[in-house]
Amino acid sequence: MKQKNKFLYDMLDMDMPEAEKDVIWRALRPIEVVERDGAINITIPFQAQKPKSFIPDEGIKPRNHIAKVQAYTHSIVRMTLALSGKMPDDSSNPMLEVDPSLKQKKLSLRENMTGWDIVDDDNNIRFKIDKGDAVIYRWSNLVEDPPDTFNASVYPDGKTEVLFNSYDTFFPSQVESMGLGYIERDYKPHCCLFSLHVEHNEKFAGTGERFASMNLAGRTLVIENEDAQGVNSRRTYKNIPFYVSSKGYGLLVMTSCPMRLSLADVSTRAVQAVVEDDILDLFFIGGSNIEEIVKNYRRITGFPRNVPAWSYGIWMSRMTYFSAKETEEVTERLRREKYPCDVIHLDTGWFKTDWKCDWEFDTERFPNPEEYMKRMKERGFRISLWQYPQVAEGTKHYKKALENRYIALSKTSERAPSNFSKIKYLGTIDFTYPEAVKWYQGLLRKLLEMGASAIKADFGEEIDMKAEYYGMPSQKLHNMYALLYQKAVFEVTKDVIGKDEAIIWARAAWTEVSSPLGRRLCIHLGWPCGKHTWGSPPWCLGFCILEP
Repeated sequence: MKQKNKFLYDMLDMDMPEAEKDVIWRALRPIEVVERDGAINITIPFQAQKPKSFIPDEGIKPRNHIAKVQAYTHSIVRMTLALSGKMPDDSSNPMLEVDPSLKQKKLSLRENMTGWDIVDDDNNIRFKIDKGDAVIYRWSNLVEDPPDTFNASVYPDGKTEVLFNSYDTFFPSQVESMGLGYIERDYKPHCCLFSLHVEHNEKFAGTGERFASMNLAGRTLVIENEDAQGVNSRRTYKNIPFYVSSKGYGLLVMTSCPMRLSLADVSTRAVQAVVEDDILDLFFIGGSNIEEIVKNYRRITGFPRNVPAWSYGIWMSRMTYFSAKETEEVTERLRREKYPCDVIHLDTGWFKTDWKCDWEFDTERFPNPEEYMKRMKERGFRISLWQYPQVAEGTKHYKKALENRYIALSKTSERAPSNFSKIKYLGTIDFTYPEAVKWYQGLLRKLLEMGASAIKADFGEEIDMKAEYYGMPSQKLHNMYALLYQKAVFEVTKDVIGKDEAIIWARAAWTEVSSPLGRRLCIHLGWPCGKHTWGSPPWCLGFCILEP
């Protein structure tokens, strides 16, 4: 229970039993920088540290790893460190939907007095490496020189400097953050570390859904999806490993793995992160204001689709409607009392057993569902249907799903990881398996062809972490599951009712195409936006609705 107020423990968890034999590897000064296919490869040696310390273990030979630096247009710089040696495959990454306007710029090298400048074809510095000795101010002659370390700056827009926080120490063994490094567990990379310098008055916003104040400075967050079960805790359904800074840049960490992010908290001089992945893929995003930074973020992850006009209307629901007769009584009263409404959402009660999702209407309480939905639409009401990305024991689909491996199971699976009912759900639909996706979409297709206008892609923020999945380990799938799940729902909806009518309604999210809204919310963090000005103490936090 006791907080230890040390980077080694509160950030790196080195006091946990599973970390007993972990080894910290710290980045040293680059030894080689070369141009290759318009990008720059930086060879960085990493030095092992003595157990539970930041003292170099010189008995262990340093290991070299290559970091790749790329630039896109005038506003984005990407640094990728692949500890396995294999760079990520962008073509198969569902978190990426690169806009055609986002072109890679050719980078070249220019030596300076203390290192290298990496410049684009317009001669703008986009990345700088300093291989000189650190300039320190000694408070005692007994203090040793700081250890050799990685010292670099990023200029996403060619102007704003984002500095790796490489000298955040009181004395060499008391480190408060690490510019670049990784932790080895069981003789292989377990997680990556990085740290960026923070100004004394810097503010931060983003990271997805937060049930807290907008300014996240002074907070440490675990970026990992979880069933929030309300809106009053640290738990959130929608985590996005992206933040914006009042300094004038944004940072997107391209990963689906859990991440601990400290925003001027564990160290008040640093943004620090521990990413439970063997790849560190950072997109530094610039822009003249926050709207431009967010736009550039969308150029990486995808722009929102237009949504149909009816979806902007009022949706009516409760927990839950249990019959067609009940919904028709409600809709008749809505019209009689002149209350506007466009959508009726049927939550957990349209199956034969409440909560027991089998993707079929109970025909006693919803006789002739196709005629029912047609009749409702003629009255101006569209139907939205709740469903669940698990398969329950005892449904007609369970045996087929199990035999064909459409659901992922573990030997210890007892119930769905997130389920409010007593229904025994035993298998997570495996959206990494193409055949499972086709099978699942077939279930939804029947409902959409009957007349449903929207399928609620509910839950999706948790999976059975002990199960084996077809396409990736659970560690990488957990956060990305919501994206793959919703993609399957949206694609079949679009196929049946048309791209101009399709919509996705979901509560979980990860790095993906932005929320499909026709307007954009600008959170003003300290520079003029035309409506708010800098200076309102302690800082201006205006909300500006900006037309696309």
